[in-house]
Amino acid sequence: GPHLYKGCDLWGAMAIRRQNIYTPVMILTAKGREQDKLKGFSRGADDYITKPFSIKELKARIRAMLKRNQLPKPAGEHITIEGILFDFKAMCAQKDGRPIDFSARELELLKYLVKHQGEVISRDHMLEEVWGYDLNNAPTTRTVDNHIVRLRQKLEPEADQPQHILTIHGRGYRFQP
Repeated sequence: GPHLYKGCDLWGAMAIRRQNIYTPVMILTAKGREQDKLKGFSRGADDYITKPFSIKELKARIRAMLKRNQLPKPAGEHITIEGILFDFKAMCAQKDGRPIDFSARELELLKYLVKHQGEVISRDHMLEEVWGYDLNNAPTTRTVDNHIVRLRQKLEPEADQPQHILTIHGRGYRFQP
């Protein structure tokens, strides 16, 4: 659902945006200068409302924001790979009705790869999109490689000869079903 962020903690808006890019963010604040509003929008807010405001206006803005942010369900909410059913909405995996242990980050990474199947995705791009890092402060791209190795160990029939998560040397990774 939407997050209402009281005050002008713009870093909070950025943190929410990093955690879930589909979550609408509204900043409620007394800071009404143009530069404050621009800063709010540049940090990920979908709407910015300054005091004083009426409850009717707030409700109308929330309805409009939710309507604007209704995205179609991403392709690949459910996918079966090597007999493992992945449910990206519930963020879980199972095989033959039994849960399979994947970390939340591994599932987020796999979800991102599935969503962009067939595309070559760079390690830097994954750090930005899956981890939410600003590349100026990001860890090394080995973080991505380590997660890919763990995914392959759990997913691929032979981790050293991957069929689904392919390395494209010098460029990144590509997922193929």
